[in-house]
Amino acid sequence: MLAMADQYGVVEASVIGLAARARVDLKDCQFAIDAFLAPDQYSRTPDHEGRRIGKVEGGWRILNHAKYRDKMSHEDRKEYHRKYYREKRSPKAQKSSTNPQQNSNNSTHTEAEAEAEANTKAIKKDIYPPKLNSVIKDFLKDNYKNNEQAKRDDAEYFFNYCEATGWMISGSRITNWRASAKAWRLKGIKDGL
Repeated sequence: MLAMADQYGVVEASVIGLAARARVDLKDCQFAIDAFLAPDQYSRTPDHEGRRIGKVEGGWRILNHAKYRDKMSHEDRKEYHRKYYREKRSPKAQKSSTNPQQNSNNSTHTEAEAEAEANTKAIKKDIYPPKLNSVIKDFLKDNYKNNEQAKRDDAEYFFNYCEATGWMISGSRITNWRASAKAWRLKGIKDGL
């Protein structure tokens, strides 16, 4: 929806069109829209009772679009300045410009750092957000229920809920989905589900 929004946060689309654009199942798309339209008592933004979107003629309006657009651009500027001055003050930047022979050693070191960063990103990419099959496998490993189909249903419900909320719980991004899934299962046991 964010990619489709105009400058005022209005998304002109139907549920079918939105599902096709997002390349998700129609039922999953409707589930996500219902979740975004519903009040959220845990939202960090009390405006609109925590709702993310509101209905308008021909589609939806992202209710806090302007707030986050302005915040993001402000944060982007701050981050740019931080990075610029950090690099400018860096002793490496000063040394590399004065000693060309050290540049070859620095490039090897930089390549190693880039490779390590790429490996870290690859690990994070494999873990977050997970595919539905990974979630189902995780739920099937745990012996919290005897019925395999019930475990699959729980896994799909957990996955769809997290997809609908953008992998956020209580306003914070889920950093360890397996721990969240475990907590989800334990809560189901506690509640007798």
